[in-house]
Amino acid sequence: MGLDATRSRPGPRPVRYIEVLIGSPGWFAALDPDGPLDAAVSTTALHCPEPDTLREIHRDLAAALR
Repeated sequence: MGLDATRSRPGPRPVRYIEVLIGSPGWFAALDPDGPLDAAVSTTALHCPEPDTLREIHRDLAAALR
Protein backbone atom coordinates (compact mmCIF):
# COMPACT_ATOMS: atom_id res chain seq x y z
CA MET A 1 0.00 0.00 0.00
CA GLY A 2 1.31 3.47 -0.81
CA LEU A 3 0.60 6.93 0.46
CA ASP A 4 -0.16 9.73 -1.95
CA ALA A 5 0.20 12.91 0.10
CA THR A 6 -1.35 15.18 -2.52
CA ARG A 7 -4.27 13.12 -3.85
CA SER A 8 -6.85 15.24 -2.00
CA ARG A 9 -5.61 18.56 -3.38
CA PRO A 10 -6.56 19.82 -6.84
CA GLY A 11 -3.94 20.44 -9.51
CA PRO A 12 -0.60 18.75 -10.11
CA ARG A 13 0.68 16.20 -7.63
CA PRO A 14 4.12 17.60 -6.68
CA VAL A 15 5.09 14.91 -4.15
CA ARG A 16 3.85 11.36 -3.88
CA TYR A 17 4.95 8.50 -1.68
CA ILE A 18 4.39 5.11 -3.26
CA GLU A 19 5.31 1.76 -1.78
CA VAL A 20 6.12 -0.73 -4.54
CA LEU A 21 8.76 -3.40 -5.10
CA ILE A 22 10.99 -1.89 -7.77
CA GLY A 23 11.58 -4.33 -10.60
CA SER A 24 8.54 -6.48 -9.87
CA PRO A 25 6.03 -6.98 -12.69
CA GLY A 26 3.96 -3.83 -13.12
CA TRP A 27 6.05 -1.78 -10.67
CA PHE A 28 6.29 1.24 -12.94
CA ALA A 29 2.57 1.27 -13.76
CA ALA A 30 1.90 1.35 -10.00
CA LEU A 31 3.55 4.79 -9.92
CA ASP A 32 0.72 6.10 -12.09
CA PRO A 33 2.76 8.99 -13.49
CA ASP A 34 0.70 11.86 -14.87
CA GLY A 35 3.61 13.16 -16.96
CA PRO A 36 7.41 13.14 -16.99
CA LEU A 37 9.06 12.65 -13.62
CA ASP A 38 11.45 15.21 -12.13
CA ALA A 39 13.09 12.71 -9.81
CA ALA A 40 12.84 9.18 -8.49
CA VAL A 41 13.99 8.21 -5.00
CA SER A 42 14.33 4.67 -3.74
CA THR A 43 14.99 3.23 -0.32
CA THR A 44 15.96 -0.04 -2.00
CA ALA A 45 19.64 -0.79 -2.49
CA LEU A 46 19.81 -0.96 -6.28
CA HIS A 47 22.70 -3.42 -6.17
CA CYS A 48 20.27 -6.12 -4.97
CA PRO A 49 18.28 -6.84 -8.18
CA GLU A 50 19.68 -9.24 -10.75
CA PRO A 51 21.62 -7.47 -13.55
CA ASP A 52 18.86 -7.94 -16.15
CA THR A 53 16.23 -6.57 -13.77
CA LEU A 54 18.46 -3.63 -12.85
CA ARG A 55 18.88 -2.76 -16.55
CA GLU A 56 15.09 -2.78 -16.96
CA ILE A 57 14.69 -0.54 -13.90
CA HIS A 58 17.20 1.97 -15.29
CA ARG A 59 15.59 1.80 -18.73
CA ASP A 60 12.10 2.46 -17.30
CA LEU A 61 13.29 5.39 -15.17
CA ALA A 62 15.41 6.94 -17.93
CA ALA A 63 12.40 6.95 -20.24
CA ALA A 64 10.19 8.58 -17.58
CA LEU A 65 12.53 11.31 -16.30
CA ARG A 66 12.58 14.78 -17.83
